[in-house]
Amino acid sequence: MRPVSFASFALAIAILAACSSSRSPRCKEICQRESQCIRELRRLDIHFDEAECISACTVLDRDSEGQRIVDEHAQCIERAGDCDAVLQCR
Repeated sequence: MRPVSFASFALAIAILAACSSSRSPRCKEICQRESQCIRELRRLDIHFDEAECISACTVLDRDSEGQRIVDEHAQCIERAGDCDAVLQCR
């Protein structure tokens, strides 16, 4: 079985995110960084919706298993030295 990337998993639960009223500041920071890097590197091949990312991440962050995934992803983003490394985080 192939591991699911953070972005794929987040996208899969985006429908649930529509019910979310408050957004996680941590998720906002993560998604803004990813969006910034996609723009900075001019990666037109990557479809990324920052608002959708924040919403889906917030839903994950409210669940114990999902929170573990967000924790790991946030740590990867924090350790990333540059935008290439940020986009390698899964």
